[in-house]
Amino acid sequence: AVPKQAPPGVPIDVVFDIVASDVTLEKLSIEHPSEVPSKRDLGVFVRPPAANATIQKTTIQRNRTGKLEPTNPGSRGIFVLQAKGTTISKNVIRGNYEDHLHIPSSHTTIDHNKVVDAKRVGIVIIQENTTSDSTQNAITGNTITNSGGDGIQIQGDENTITKNTVTHSGGAGIRLCGAGNCVAPGTAAVADRNQVTKNKLEKNKDGDVVDNGSGNTIQ
Repeated sequence: AVPKQAPPGVPIDVVFDIVASDVTLEKLSIEHPSEVPSKRDLGVFVRPPAANATIQKTTIQRNRTGKLEPTNPGSRGIFVLQAKGTTISKNVIRGNYEDHLHIPSSHTTIDHNKVVDAKRVGIVIIQENTTSDSTQNAITGNTITNSGGDGIQIQGDENTITKNTVTHSGGAGIRLCGAGNCVAPGTAAVADRNQVTKNKLEKNKDGDVVDNGSGNTIQ
């Protein structure tokens, strides 16, 4: 069933709600239209008890007008909420979602997607609360362009970010978070022991890699 509120008190407009394990979403076109939004827009919502979902070769797009974020928290292209083992591969996510890939989860594979024109962050591994397990995610071979803030933002630990192309971000190309310098709700998060290797980073306003975390490897 499609949830009416996520989190409680925040009404949502969700296109695909995945709540079962081993679901594959493939070769679809998902679009929020041009009307002014009245709820929180989610293109694809993956949430417990879902596990091992696959989203691939799909276009996810938002073309809203007017006040883009009538609720707080705001819109998401793909939102993986504590659903382990999700694979997000070879998709195109574009338009004016606040965050295109918003991942408070672990063991997510994000590979070879095109992530264009996010209003805030292209891909964020985020701490939804102090007990979030935002670890051991792999972000590989993606192209992220024209994010309003950071192209990739990491609030969790032990994630791998490799061979991505990140250009023309309004913030950092890749930001490894420290307390107070990343998006809510994980503003107090410190990114530890992440591996950042072989990325192509150009023309990002706040620098290509900003490391405010601890024990991260950058090559």
